[in-house]
Amino acid sequence: MFKIKIIKDLRTGSGWIRTGEEMEARVLPGGLPFEAGRPYQVISGTYSGQEIPQSYAVTIPKEKLFTEQQYTTISAELLKTTAEKQLLQQEIDELVAGKKVALPREVSEAIEQRR
Repeated sequence: MFKIKIIKDLRTGSGWIRTGEEMEARVLPGGLPFEAGRPYQVISGTYSGQEIPQSYAVTIPKEKLFTEQQYTTISAELLKTTAEKQLLQQEIDELVAGKKVALPREVSEAIEQRR
């Protein structure tokens, strides 16, 4: 069982199934194993039982789901990266603030004249 999305309007005996509609489906059973081009069959909702030619729909990939352990690992990495980013930004800010120097008036005038 998977989801399909209609990519072009399909006229059925009970009306139209419009582009963009999503529904749960399966490949229609029967025929030869691995037979290409078998239609989809809607298995729930308003259009349950309706056959959809494969040229009228695409399958929607399942969302990636994570285990609790994977989620915890990813969250910890995100927090670590965020903290490192903040430390680096603080270090950059300190370096920029520390680069200011006071020049003697004569040196500053000489620089201005060269501009």
